[in-house]
Amino acid sequence: MKVLIVEDEKLKRITLEDDLRDAGYQTAAFASPVSALAVLAQEPFDVAITDLRMPGMDGLEFMARARELRPETKIILITAYGTLDTAMKALSLGAYDYVTKPFSTEELLPTLNKIRAEKTADFDQGEEAPAVRYGCCQMVGASKAMVEVFRRIDECIASDSTVLLTGETGTGKDIAACVVHHNSARSKGPFVKVSCASLSKEIIESELFGHEKGAFTSASREKIGRFEYANKGTIFLDEIDDTTSELQVKLLRAIAEQVFERVGSSVPIRVDVRVIAATKVDLREQAEKGLFRRDLFYRLNVMPVYLPPLRERRSDIPLFINHFLKNPDGTKCNIRIDPIAMDVLNSYSWPGNVRELKNLIERLKNTKGEGVATLFDLPEEIRFISLATIEKGTSTFYDTINAV
Repeated sequence: MKVLIVEDEKLKRITLEDDLRDAGYQTAAFASPVSALAVLAQEPFDVAITDLRMPGMDGLEFMARARELRPETKIILITAYGTLDTAMKALSLGAYDYVTKPFSTEELLPTLNKIRAEKTADFDQGEEAPAVRYGCCQMVGASKAMVEVFRRIDECIASDSTVLLTGETGTGKDIAACVVHHNSARSKGPFVKVSCASLSKEIIESELFGHEKGAFTSASREKIGRFEYANKGTIFLDEIDDTTSELQVKLLRAIAEQVFERVGSSVPIRVDVRVIAATKVDLREQAEKGLFRRDLFYRLNVMPVYLPPLRERRSDIPLFINHFLKNPDGTKCNIRIDPIAMDVLNSYSWPGNVRELKNLIERLKNTKGEGVATLFDLPEEIRFISLATIEKGTSTFYDTINAV
């Protein structure tokens, strides 16, 4: 569980941070409320422990701003002025609890353990309905990053323009494409997927546009291409950055004019197809370097949607785990993730993104079957990397903020 500490007195700040780390909590500590808010805006914390009296901004103002940024973060107030009025005001404004100076870290642990237990209980209840969108092609998320994704996808659904999905491998670009098609005005038409990276340059033109009999040595019969199959519907061109410049010229015409010729023919074929393209690289940068046709990039980039990596939306990790723990019939399998294992999963960088997390949960379902999944049920590479991150405690970003 991640704890944010805001305390302007250096000795008390360092002592509390060290004690909480020893108790198994992941911590980040700041002398300045402004610096703490800057970090809270970038990433979620389960708990924020803040002093009441600090220069520049008091604890109540910090709490108000923190709740605007992260309503889910629990606030614990530290005060040396522990009157009943101050405590009641803090609680009425949304504080989870308060402690009065002087206090020992042991006095805080029962409250933190209670929050951790509540967090685990909420996770086990599986209340994910607000975080799962778009019916059969489900997208999961409740983070700020995903709220923006949902907003952009809703715009794509209402439009018939070309869509460009950008994001790292495993971020769900294929699901986003499915969502746009099946919720658009073209939902009754075909949805044709093409993986540009999996097709060799010798056959991809024929796959996309078809060919006539005898067009090349192995063309023993006429072949209809994917663009023709997608007529009145949507074609999804995944990994479009892997196409050759020669094919990009023909794609540009097919997208812009909705016209193409089969290989070995000069007869134009007209279609009505919406194009959704996806790329794992920055196509604008590729176009500026001359590695991708600039005119095709601008034709594709009408409705851009960026799918963030999982490390930029860590608050969605428990939602995904809960979602993936469900059986095909919608029931939940009898596996629970214990709090320490959850902390490790939240700390891991997930280079394979959502796909990697899904595969891990599938592995746990097959190997664990039921019961509580602990730290030792996780793969070694995830345990060791994540525990090293937790042990380090604060990142370079935190150190930089504190140095300002």
